Amino acid sequence: MSTKEKIREIDTEIARLEDELSNVKGTPTEVYSRIVGYYRAVGNWNKGKREEFKHRVCFDIENSKTEKVATEEKNVTVSDIKGTASVAPTVISTEKLRYMLFSSDFCRNCQPVKDYLDGNYITYESVDVSTDLGMNAAKAWDVKATPTMIVLNNNDKVVCKANTREEVMKFFEGMKVAQ
Repeated sequence: MSTKEKIREIDTEIARLEDELSNVKGTPTEVYSRIVGYYRAVGNWNKGKREEFKHRVCFDIENSKTEKVATEEKNVTVSDIKGTASVAPTVISTEKLRYMLFSSDFCRNCQPVKDYLDGNYITYESVDVSTDLGMNAAKAWDVKATPTMIVLNNNDKVVCKANTREEVMKFFEGMKVAQ
C-alpha cells in the first residue's frame, strides 16, 4: 500500500468518525440549582449566572478526607434572634465576644462580609475552608457553607451564626442598640 493510499484511508476514517461525533444522540438533561432564593433550571439562567455556576465550589463535610470532630453546642442563628435589640440575648451586651469568619477565596459572597467587618474595625479570626486546617475547623463548629460568621462568648459557646452580609449587619445593629 502506497503512502497516498494510507493517507486517503486515514482521511476517510477521520471523516467517518467526525460524522459519527456530529450525529451523537442522547437524552438531554436539566440541572437545577438554587439561584436568588429558589431552584431553577440552569439552562434558563442568564449568561452571567451560568458563568458563576461554573465557578461554584461546594464542599461536603461528611465525605471530606479530614478527620471528623464532634460538636455539642446548639447553634443560634440570626433568624433566631430576629435581628432586633429587644429580642437579642442579654449575654451579648455583657460579655467579651470572639468572632470567627469561615470563608474561601472562591466564594463571591465572602468578600462583602469581610469588607463590612474590616470597614467597621471588627477584629475577627479568618478561617480559610479551602485548607485542611480550615476544613477541620469548619467541621468542629458545624459550618456547612461560606461565608459563615460565628460569634462566641467567653466560654467558647456559640452565641450566633450569620451567613450573609445582611445577617452580619443585623447582628451588629442589634448589638449597638443593646449596649
